[in-house]
Amino acid sequence: MSPLTPRVLLSGHAKLPQDTAVRADYDVLAVIVVVEERHGVIIDVDVTSLSAPARDFVKDALIGISLSDPMDRVVEYLSASYRGNAKRSILAAITDIYKQWNKLREDGGDDR
Repeated sequence: MSPLTPRVLLSGHAKLPQDTAVRADYDVLAVIVVVEERHGVIIDVDVTSLSAPARDFVKDALIGISLSDPMDRVVEYLSASYRGNAKRSILAAITDIYKQWNKLREDGGDDR
């Protein structure tokens, strides 16, 4: 992808549950996405506070998804397939990202 392709970085955050191993070190999980701005397609993902396999699982689930489409498919897939303790935090962070994307679209792309 060309560095001139309009992209936007969005991040969603959520509190981690008490019963996660990383809770001793971190209170909050963040899902960070890079989105191709024209179509809303997620082109890169990172997730803080997760193990590498869990981070890769979420990344694989999100890359290629368009934030312009309803988030139901993503939520249903992760709800059914992600069995880690941080599932609710991940879903809350993704919901936050969708809200930011929709606000960005409503505002015409102006975040000021």
